[in-house]
Amino acid sequence: MSSRSRYGSTAAPGTASPDGSAGGMMRSGRSTGSGYKLGRRKALYETRKRISDYSLIFAMFGVVAMIVETELTMAQVYDKVSNCADLYARNQRHI
Repeated sequence: MSSRSRYGSTAAPGTASPDGSAGGMMRSGRSTGSGYKLGRRKALYETRKRISDYSLIFAMFGVVAMIVETELTMAQVYDKVSNCADLYARNQRHI
């Protein structure tokens, strides 16, 4: 990885760039200072944490749904090869 793509400048840290601006100053409308980087890192961390929480919730829901389906199948309440019309007809017979 080149220093230009990572830090936005090929100048050594702490030195001025060829246009006279320092490395951590405003540049082309975007701040690259340490405060900006820390704030952006914190925002990205919060987003990643929220996505991880959502994926954990959906995974737990999937596990619970699989357990419920297995229990209903084993109790012969639910047949995996039946379709909606068969379920409706089966329920009508029991009424």
